[in-house]
Amino acid sequence: LDFDKAEVGSFQGQAAGLASNMDIGDYVIGEDEDFDHVFEADTASLFTFKMPSPVSIEPKSSALLPLFDMRLPNATACALFSGSGDCKAGICLHNTAPHSMDMGTVAVRVDGSFMGEAVLMPLKPREFALLTYAKESRVCVSTSDVDVTNLQPHKTIYLDADGKEVPTLGDKARPAVKAMQLHYRVVETTYEIQNRSDRPIPQLLLDHRNLGKGSDLLDEEVKALVDDRFKSAVNYRLKLALA
Repeated sequence: LDFDKAEVGSFQGQAAGLASNMDIGDYVIGEDEDFDHVFEADTASLFTFKMPSPVSIEPKSSALLPLFDMRLPNATACALFSGSGDCKAGICLHNTAPHSMDMGTVAVRVDGSFMGEAVLMPLKPREFALLTYAKESRVCVSTSDVDVTNLQPHKTIYLDADGKEVPTLGDKARPAVKAMQLHYRVVETTYEIQNRSDRPIPQLLLDHRNLGKGSDLLDEEVKALVDDRFKSAVNYRLKLALA
């Protein structure tokens, strides 16, 4: 096989705190290289990359050839509670590269030891991603919800015989036959959090569910905890630190 002209459709990035054990040598495109055009289509799989040196691979073996080597200085460790179940250990990534990162697996190493694998979805420049790779048993989170009752109605609507809302009460063409009072639903959620490790947790992310369209957080102190790096229509992601 002539690997000097091999097609390579994947790449490997290096996050801060994650050390590579590979001698990537001549097969790395450095940070100073201009290869933005390679990633204009948001994927490297549409291109053919010619390697400057031949590669020998033993029978029944494989090799991973990174296309570039780049540190992501804003990569940080975190723990994630997704709203139920156990917490997960994870890494927050900020793509500071000028190109998109393709989908693929990420191996997580801490102090040179393999800790787990995560899946990276396509990540555009300046976007954030949260990669979870293992269970975080040292952080325990439990929740309880209580619906607030006896709320005053905030709106009264009138319905015609077909159950459709009547714009005005005195509409002669569509007389109202039923009145309905609308109440806001207020749910108080209590989180009980325990840090059973012997070290602080600088970044704990909590996914707090969104009750529905038009709902909002009522507590201003809780609003200040919303992590704007991650947007979702189904939950708010809150960022806390544990001593």
